[in-house]
Amino acid sequence: TPTPEPASDETYTITGVFKRNGVPEGNVQLTFLNQETEEEGNSNKGKTITLADGSYSIRLKKGTYHVYEKRHYEGEVSVTGNQQTDLNYSGYHISGRITDAQGNGISNLEVSVNTALTSSTVKDISRYTTTDSNGDFSLYYLPTGTYELKANGQIIKNINVLENISGITHQTTASGISGTGKDVKGTLVG
Repeated sequence: TPTPEPASDETYTITGVFKRNGVPEGNVQLTFLNQETEEEGNSNKGKTITLADGSYSIRLKKGTYHVYEKRHYEGEVSVTGNQQTDLNYSGYHISGRITDAQGNGISNLEVSVNTALTSSTVKDISRYTTTDSNGDFSLYYLPTGTYELKANGQIIKNINVLENISGITHQTTASGISGTGKDVKGTLVG
């Protein structure tokens, strides 16, 4: 007799350990958003905080979830039942600042990196975040490879990530750019 499919509102317990570069890390807030609906996926509002040893536990419905640590997209978890899923994120990070023509930081811009079409070492990698009130951004856990760095969907430049990169600065030349702007153009400086 086939096993019946669970009711659509049935939840499963997902447990595991959050590791950064192979080291368990405690007191990290993890958010799980259902990929299909991009809504928080459980009665805990899709959030859990790791214990001192890096362990976590959360109840989720069946589906695929985007996992975030703070504002940073980290990857996906597919929930098919009660399961152990360790989250081990490693790689390099890049950081920088986006400013207007007067040098003022632009807040709430979406900044992302995506695998560049020319990259043969990395396939289908993307990370995104938003700039803070000073225009600063950081993106984490990037494997070695070539990426397109974008601000609000517009390519700023291609970056070859072989190590941690900081101090990336992009200054817009268009007037009236804001965090909700869609026409981010400019010249890379620094």
